[in-house]
Amino acid sequence: MQIIMEKTYNKIHKFILLLGITLFPKQALGQVLNMRLDQCIEIAIRQSPEVLKHKHAFLSSYWLYKAYQAGLKPQAVLQTTPIEYSRTFIKRYDYTQNIDIYRPQRYWATSLGLSVSQSIPFTGGTLTLSSGLDYIRNIGTDNNEQYSTVPVSLGYSQSLFGYNPLKWSKKIEPLKYQIARQKYIYAMESTILETVNRFFDLALLQEEHRMASETLHSCDSLYSAGKERYKMSAISKADLLALQVDLINAENASVQIAHQKEEALSSFLLFLQIDKPMDIELEIPPLPKISSISPQKAVSLMQTNNPNVLEAHMQVRESEQDLERIRKTTGVDASFSVGIGFNKAAGKFHEAYSHLPRQDYFSMSIKVPILDWGAGKSKRNAAKSNLEQIRISVNQNIEDLKEKVLQTTLRFNQNRILTDKAQKAFQMALSSYQIYKSRFILGKEDVSSVTLSLNRQQEAQRNYQQALSDYWTYYYTIRTLTLYDFEKEENLSYTLPIY
Repeated sequence: MQIIMEKTYNKIHKFILLLGITLFPKQALGQVLNMRLDQCIEIAIRQSPEVLKHKHAFLSSYWLYKAYQAGLKPQAVLQTTPIEYSRTFIKRYDYTQNIDIYRPQRYWATSLGLSVSQSIPFTGGTLTLSSGLDYIRNIGTDNNEQYSTVPVSLGYSQSLFGYNPLKWSKKIEPLKYQIARQKYIYAMESTILETVNRFFDLALLQEEHRMASETLHSCDSLYSAGKERYKMSAISKADLLALQVDLINAENASVQIAHQKEEALSSFLLFLQIDKPMDIELEIPPLPKISSISPQKAVSLMQTNNPNVLEAHMQVRESEQDLERIRKTTGVDASFSVGIGFNKAAGKFHEAYSHLPRQDYFSMSIKVPILDWGAGKSKRNAAKSNLEQIRISVNQNIEDLKEKVLQTTLRFNQNRILTDKAQKAFQMALSSYQIYKSRFILGKEDVSSVTLSLNRQQEAQRNYQQALSDYWTYYYTIRTLTLYDFEKEENLSYTLPIY
């Protein structure tokens, strides 16, 4: 009976090894590339489609912001009509006959104008400096020609009570650019966090596979020792069968975990955009120097750096802008224009620029809504309600983010203590198992004690590795929420993709 069991075991053992080599040829060939967490992060942020998407979103916002900045500077415009020709009949009044008649008219003309304007964000007005020259030649019996010149004219136009878009652009446009910049950094950190999660998913499976291999080796050693002890009648047949069952279960578990590890590896390579098949052996990083993070500091940094918070503030400002625009466009408005300069018309070019008479102008317009059937009031009330709704929603979202930062920071601080304890427990459990294993081989311990010790050691190892995974996950989650490097004690920054 014993010989039959051993032959059956040998067949199962060979089948499982052959199956493992067939399913996982790279592992069998030993083609393994060791990679650290920082190397995986570097590959991910360089090739991530999410990062590339936010890169172009940032570039779009960057150029819009540059356009806004350019709009605040003086704008020079050259406008010309190089040649204009007309041959038509026009209606004219004949005072001798006291009737309107059509007369032929033929002329050609040209014009040239240069203007420089400057917007004033504080008032919303526009200051304009201009110069112009017009020429017309009537083609007929006398070929009359004339020049009209405006050597220089300075004007200013201003709305007294109207909506000032420049004032709001000065509040909103820099914030939009800041949000785009922080979103790009946030996308980088989110990609890093995703890399950390996937890294440890694979790393833990690799550790599980390593433990399964160690368990297989230990079960094989224990079974060999058990056979020798059984021959000496030191253990019962039931104990030997239990050791054999443990060995077969360990072989099955090793193959199953190897298959799970292979699937996780393929997913990880796909995430890193690595097309070449390879086997990666991940190196779990040690704990950094950061042992704790102040929750209050983390919340403060989140409120300053997090793009979701900045975007929430921008929503409030844009709603306030809409309310003011509706108020100003549905109420009393008045505007004025004033200017001073020189202007002359003459038949000769040089005469058009000599003895220039002064040109002055001033105008004011007033708009007073008298009857709108309550349309203006309804729009204003709707805008007020929308503003309050947005403020409530924004405050709730910010409070939710605060709570998330606080909870994550507390878990991080607690996890560091748990990680240190888990490491000590693993080291003690490993030493304990080695002692029990040695004593069993010498015939001083029973099977159940060794099995229990092995399970205890593996459980302690899993707890320690999971604690490491949680530690790094919490740490990079806090970095993502605050966009702050707590090791260097500075805000996160990346080279912005500006070209």
